[in-house]
Amino acid sequence: MQDTQHFHKPYTDDWDEQQPEPGEPTEAALPSPSAPPVNPSAPFTLVHAVGANAAPFVTPSIPAPTPTPIPASQFLDRFPGMASRTALFSVGRFDKSLSGVRKVACYEKDMEITLDGPMLTLEDKRVWEVALSAAKTFGGAGVEFKLSANRIADKLGRSPTGKTTAAIAASLQRLAAAQIVYKTPEGATGCAKLLESADKQISGWRVAISLDLLAALRDHKQFAVDGERRKRLKSDIARWLHDFLSTHQPAYKTKHRLVELAALCGARSNLSHFPTHLQAALEDILSASPELLECVNWERPEKEWTSWWITMVKGAENATFVWPAEEERRAQAKRDATERKKAAKSRRAGPNL
Repeated sequence: MQDTQHFHKPYTDDWDEQQPEPGEPTEAALPSPSAPPVNPSAPFTLVHAVGANAAPFVTPSIPAPTPTPIPASQFLDRFPGMASRTALFSVGRFDKSLSGVRKVACYEKDMEITLDGPMLTLEDKRVWEVALSAAKTFGGAGVEFKLSANRIADKLGRSPTGKTTAAIAASLQRLAAAQIVYKTPEGATGCAKLLESADKQISGWRVAISLDLLAALRDHKQFAVDGERRKRLKSDIARWLHDFLSTHQPAYKTKHRLVELAALCGARSNLSHFPTHLQAALEDILSASPELLECVNWERPEKEWTSWWITMVKGAENATFVWPAEEERRAQAKRDATERKKAAKSRRAGPNL
């Protein structure tokens, strides 16, 4: 901050001197026609001056906030596992005006998420991914940046029609209203909004990633998601399974009761049709992306679908992820080992006489 010198007259009591009548301006209080100009190098900004001879009214200028780097910002296509292994972003159709506090179904036992706010869709997830990637590109969290609806529509593979931009606007508003309390399998805990803010302006949207979300991005694994491949799938269930399977290693088997899988992907409406929709989604993935899914085994012990089980075997594609906290730990351990070697070598060399 720039130092500003302050000059004061020597202090004198004036209680025994004649004071002006109320409302009578003193000579010192009158504006001077030859008032000195404002120093442009001073940390102030001219706001307003009234009258031809009025002294300028100045106010301290507010420095622009500094963005905080997002962990693994060089990986634009990697997102926290909590977005792909839970029902945080739900499939299917439901009343998007529903809001409240609810526990989110999670695949891992050590994962816990409570959502406070509107229910979120897979469409919201894709918009959030675009916003998070843009924040990584534009500098970080904690500051607003411009993000146009046309850019989001392009990333989603859609034409920027009025219907599309309206849906994007609704997604941004839901994301800004949603807050999560989370605990990850790696031990990260916290409370964060998915978007700190989303404000519509004439020039476009201005959004910000919450600083409180950085702990989850640092301490939780961020998995690669092939958004282009996901676009080609035909249903929400197929797209949810795409991201879920992308977080597993080759030949990994996941076995689920169908009712549990329905809850895990957030299916809520027309559950009696869930087995049919699930089978169509699995066939879509087997045909379009066999590297994600090698085979599927159904178990139908009874006629009622709620007793059915399904086993999915991951295809040959490796799950790619980055774990910033672990990389930091390893880097620090390497630095510590280097320092210990230097200290040991110095001791063996003896004093430098």
